[in-house]
Amino acid sequence: MVAEVTQSSRRTGIAAAILVAGVYAYFLLFSQFAFLEIVQHAGFGEMRIKAVLGMMAAGGIAGAYCAQRDQGIRLLRMGLVGCMIAAMLSMMVHDLWSLGFASLLMGLSLGSVTVCLAALLPQWLPRKEGCWYVGIGTGLGYALCNLPAVFLATPQQQCGIAAVFALVAFGASWLLRDVAPLKREVSKAPGNHRAVWVVLVFLAFVWMDSGAFYVIQHAPDLKKATWGAEKLWINAGLHFFAAVLAGWMLARGQFRLLLCAAAVILGAAALWVNDVSTRVVAGYFYPVAVSFYSTALVCWPGLLSGKTQAWQRAAWVFAIAGWIGSGLGIGMVENLHRVPVWFVIVACGVILLGLFGGVKKGAWVMILALVGFFLLENNSTPPSTTTAVERGRQVYVAEGCIHCHSQYIRPQSMDEALWGEAKKPSDALQQRPVLIGNRRQGPDLTHVAGRRSATWLRLHFLAPRDLVPDSVMPSYAHLFEDGRGADLIAYLTRDIADDITAVQQLSQAWQPASVAQGDVVLGKRLYSQHCAVCHGYDGRGQGMLAAQLTKAPANLAEGPWMWSAKRDGESEAVSIARVVRFGIPGTDMPGHETWTSEQWQAVTSYLLQWRGEK
Repeated sequence: MVAEVTQSSRRTGIAAAILVAGVYAYFLLFSQFAFLEIVQHAGFGEMRIKAVLGMMAAGGIAGAYCAQRDQGIRLLRMGLVGCMIAAMLSMMVHDLWSLGFASLLMGLSLGSVTVCLAALLPQWLPRKEGCWYVGIGTGLGYALCNLPAVFLATPQQQCGIAAVFALVAFGASWLLRDVAPLKREVSKAPGNHRAVWVVLVFLAFVWMDSGAFYVIQHAPDLKKATWGAEKLWINAGLHFFAAVLAGWMLARGQFRLLLCAAAVILGAAALWVNDVSTRVVAGYFYPVAVSFYSTALVCWPGLLSGKTQAWQRAAWVFAIAGWIGSGLGIGMVENLHRVPVWFVIVACGVILLGLFGGVKKGAWVMILALVGFFLLENNSTPPSTTTAVERGRQVYVAEGCIHCHSQYIRPQSMDEALWGEAKKPSDALQQRPVLIGNRRQGPDLTHVAGRRSATWLRLHFLAPRDLVPDSVMPSYAHLFEDGRGADLIAYLTRDIADDITAVQQLSQAWQPASVAQGDVVLGKRLYSQHCAVCHGYDGRGQGMLAAQLTKAPANLAEGPWMWSAKRDGESEAVSIARVVRFGIPGTDMPGHETWTSEQWQAVTSYLLQWRGEK
């Protein structure tokens, strides 16, 4: 009889772990990666992008509210179905209203699923056993998303993978249909009281995590140091083992100790990722800290609660910490290129204040935390008196870039068709020294961050003719031996948000009636010279430099052709030609602005041949 109970309990635990893993993997892969990239590169303006993402947050909060009102596993399953539909829909649509609907549906679905899952766990598993299985499920979810084949997939492929994760979670929920609800335990685990404080603690964690994550993802040097292709397997293993360790600690009642460790590790990682000498260590610390607090986040509302407010606690913690905290973190650092020290200090102070209860005890803990972090910062490498952008401008002048490149779009000239809207002469004349440029042997560098990614620029500085075969530019590999190369890139990409918007507007304004049939032989030759280095000679995205790019190049031979899909009111040839001419702003795909109409028509016709063979 005991063996039967144990076997039944094990099956329940495994099903619960699979359910947690599927939900976490879907959330991380789809809402944090694939959907964001699809929206950002759909050609919308900045305000429309924010509106679409805002619908996700609003839907998440509404879904959390609905879950605490319904309080049933049926809503969990309905939410998982909604997650699948949102992911599949995002693979097929590119217009504003459809993506807005997908965003709202995803928010509603995820909001209800996360609350239902956390609140139902104590009905299926006892506290100690449940914490173990949540740790396994959380670690598995993170590990799956860090597998190279998943992490480096195209956004459209990631949508399909995320839908599979939701489907697996849906199947696991049916394995739990016959589980008799357990009698709720009276838990003495830390965190079983002061619910408001604990919600604030998780708010600070998510705020700090999402802020640091956003900065790292949008700073190529930081991203390569933490999520480079060669580190993904290590990250997957760290996430899994850290989450299992967290489950073990929670099962032993070490809620407060676990979150203290997570705060210290995450705070250190957020600070150290700014320094070249400590980024490798930060890359190991970050997944450990995130798995620590994420496991506790799932366990706290239900498994670590001895009261009957599991549904309400789950709704509050996921609505406030999950959705609002994530939005606040991203919004705060949207225009920064570093993780701000003051933010790490404040976030860790709030976490420790909440964990040690009340203002009196927490004040002393926060004071000690402030002193500790100030000492840590003061003992690290002294901050430079100039910013990377300022140093990069000095490098630009010192290396004589002005002799071949301009930073001035001449009004009422062909410049505007190539590089974007002209600026006032007075704006350029305010520079010291003025960097208008006196010759045009190379392209104008106004809005260059919208036309060339930081990764592309770095590869071009290292070996110019790998990317531009007929370039006369010399290699500047020596600049990357002492950090000057990174500073130069920081200068060139200083206005990245405005530059991307400017290039997107230029691209969208280009509306030819049709694209003439080009010379396919010429197109093949141009493709081999300029495109194969990334996309491969067979077009399958496995070129010589493919592994060094932020995202794997698109498979031009077999698809999916998400970025050059046919748009309403124009031919497929026009959509392809637009990408050939202007690239994809915000990605590693560059444009070929100086090509003649004969050249881009020839390449367009050559690429269309592959699609015709499908």
